[in-house]
Amino acid sequence: MKTSLETIKKYIIKRLRASEPHYHHFIFYSIGVIMLISLVMGVSLKMGTDFSIKVAYKETANVFTVMDQASEWKKDFCKVSYKNYWREKYPLSKEDKNYFAQYKKLREKYFVNPESNVTDVTKAKSGLFVETEALTEDPLGKIFYSSETLEEAFNKLSGLLTPDEVKFLQEFYQHFEKKYQPILEESKKLVKVAKDFSAPMQDQKLVSYLKKVALFYQSKLGENYTVLYVWAPLGKETNAFPAGDFLIMQCHPDTPIEKVPGPDVIVHEIIHTISARQSQEQKQMMTKVFLEKFKGAGKVEKLKILEEPLAVVWGQALYLKKFNPSLYKQENYKMIWYNHPWVNVYAQLLAPLMEEVYQSGETINAGLIETMADMGQALYLVTTSVGQRKSS
Repeated sequence: MKTSLETIKKYIIKRLRASEPHYHHFIFYSIGVIMLISLVMGVSLKMGTDFSIKVAYKETANVFTVMDQASEWKKDFCKVSYKNYWREKYPLSKEDKNYFAQYKKLREKYFVNPESNVTDVTKAKSGLFVETEALTEDPLGKIFYSSETLEEAFNKLSGLLTPDEVKFLQEFYQHFEKKYQPILEESKKLVKVAKDFSAPMQDQKLVSYLKKVALFYQSKLGENYTVLYVWAPLGKETNAFPAGDFLIMQCHPDTPIEKVPGPDVIVHEIIHTISARQSQEQKQMMTKVFLEKFKGAGKVEKLKILEEPLAVVWGQALYLKKFNPSLYKQENYKMIWYNHPWVNVYAQLLAPLMEEVYQSGETINAGLIETMADMGQALYLVTTSVGQRKSS
């Protein structure tokens, strides 16, 4: 599937002009980067017969996420909004600081994914894609996500941590309990949020859709996903992230329903878990082939080059078009799928191509990857040339 570079350039310019307000922000990133490749033969696609997506609110997961984020133990993962909220409402005492410092050391000890710190896509073991280790990188977090009470979590942790480390965590949560308790009261509203978004996740057509996306990636789908809604400070943005097959949705209980991370965001995060399950050989091959054609690597964060645009295509654009056409029309009109210019525009460009791929049942192959790389290169050339004209 090949297209002339000039044709792609004309199409890109047309799409950029159609989203004029976002276009000006976009060129300042002067990005380039992209995409996927292939040649994967004889890959086993074990989907499993059982599949479920459970949507819930769990107090234990909520307490863990609030304190984990407030501790600032990992840059970029811990959102600044939690730190700002906590420091403004509860100025840190010397004892608080000591607890957070010890907590940071404990989290770093048991968080196992050295690849997450590799920013150079040419040196990353998984290249342009989510690391396989991301599925198992946080065993401590998974224990809290899977537990109904803190006591249950502490009992489970005895199989992972030393007795002294378990005792420290018990003291850690006891120390901050009076401060996080009001948040738990406020968070009870998230029970209804979880209930409202549960029904769309039970649609059997969604299972078929996700399995077909997994076939595209020459990968596989997890069997049991648990979506957990947790408290976040009230603000303009909400966030979400996968922790293996736990999908964490961060939002304030009073967030307007249209801004709460809903079914499309849930699907978006599931796509990341499918991508992570690709074979290392495939990830490396796809990255190598793509970067041979695309010359803008290094201009944007590693996972925003291709991983995020594809997740936006499958999770927002095509999912909504298929399962919620009215919302799709609203979002498509706004031309904003993701709060990052390169990801947003590149996903817009890829969506028609990937819709055709979905309809045909095509999987990753060299010709398709070349077309994706051509589109990325043309987009990169357009943005850099416009940036040069603006500065001259």
